[in-house]
Amino acid sequence: MNPVLVDQEYCPWNKCKAKTPSSVQLTDVWFKNVRGTSKGREAIKLICSSGVPCQKVQLANIDITYKG
Repeated sequence: MNPVLVDQEYCPWNKCKAKTPSSVQLTDVWFKNVRGTSKGREAIKLICSSGVPCQKVQLANIDITYKG
């Protein structure tokens, strides 16, 4: 549903016992020249770790059309 998805709080089937934040930090990440369609109204979803938040994540030249 999301053409661009970063979810560091992912928990398959909501069966995770501990809500431990990810210890992987995303830094200097670019989403550039992304084009296309999305079935969902929310085309881009960025959920960074509360333990080590994302830094310097940039989105540029994004052209996504909703086609639900």
